[in-house]
Amino acid sequence: MDKSPLEITIDWTGTGSVIRLAGDLDNSSQPDLDAAYEAASQVEGTIVLDFEHAGFIDSTGIAAILRLLRRARTEGRAVSASGLSAHYREVFE
Repeated sequence: MDKSPLEITIDWTGTGSVIRLAGDLDNSSQPDLDAAYEAASQVEGTIVLDFEHAGFIDSTGIAAILRLLRRARTEGRAVSASGLSAHYREVFE
């Protein structure tokens, strides 16, 4: 399977931030996710993780997302997800 490198963009909205994920989430994703969360959390409001263009996710990618969610919970910040494919819905359920 060909690996698609993770690309992250951040958009700021009137109600918070959107972290757009494109590509595969794996063990190399953690630093980029941490940096994206740090940037997105500079404004008040909900952080939305947009998985519309995300590719494959392995157990280390799931762990990276869980780490981001734990950090948000500790900081009292709401996080939601959008653009979940059937695969991602199954992973998160």
